[in-house]
Amino acid sequence: MNTTDERLLELRSLLLYEKRIAFLNEFDKVTGIQRQNIQRIKNGEASFTAKQIEIICKTYDINANWVFGTQKNVFND
Repeated sequence: MNTTDERLLELRSLLLYEKRIAFLNEFDKVTGIQRQNIQRIKNGEASFTAKQIEIICKTYDINANWVFGTQKNVFND
């Protein structure tokens, strides 16, 4: 699994912890990712698409530079 995918899977849990989403599947629905693909990503068999990353960043006000590992702030200021 690549670093970007690891960060985005971590982000699902962070959004849940911060109560920005009520359930993990809420994140999955917003991004249009199916449940079985989450497991494939965890196994390194698939990755989040550029379109899904764009949707995640816009919907949850995520710093795209954090997603790609160049900045430490998860959320946009």
